[in-house]
Amino acid sequence: MCREQLPVWQQLHEQFSDKVQFVGITFDAQGPEKPRFYVEKALVTFPMLVDSQNVLGKHFGFKGLPNGLLVEPGGVIVYSKFGGFEIRETDRRIAIEKWILSDQVPGAENPISDPFQDECLKLFQDGIVALENHNKGLAAELWRKAVKIDPKNLVVRKQLWALENPDRFYEGDVDLDWQKGLFEKGL
Repeated sequence: MCREQLPVWQQLHEQFSDKVQFVGITFDAQGPEKPRFYVEKALVTFPMLVDSQNVLGKHFGFKGLPNGLLVEPGGVIVYSKFGGFEIRETDRRIAIEKWILSDQVPGAENPISDPFQDECLKLFQDGIVALENHNKGLAAELWRKAVKIDPKNLVVRKQLWALENPDRFYEGDVDLDWQKGLFEKGL
């Protein structure tokens, strides 16, 4: 869940908490302390989890963010959008509200057509282990290799950018123009 979207999710939670349970999951290989500030700033009252091990990325194979899943009681996923799930879009928010109020499932969106490549995933996971062992240099080196294998993988890129440029990720607003510029340059 991207931090820019947290206030909208909080509004939905406040409006529909008697009908549906919201759970936010953010991905940050540097651990839960990094996104905590933004969760607290948005006054989020629904559960927020931090996937610092890329468990969901491995399971679902996505390599873009943000993602959205609608899960029925019993754990059945009735809707998924991997990459580009934007709750601030009016049509998307209305579709979510319809699902909450009437079980009208939004239309199918893009399935994962190009999941993580095995070598890229291994390098990414090895980088997470290096980071856990306080070796940021090795983590960055491994993630750069992963980006060369899979240059469109935003999960890996954003973690690399956040590691090397924490001021662009963890202080103030997210610098999306800067990120877009890096992506366009292939960095």
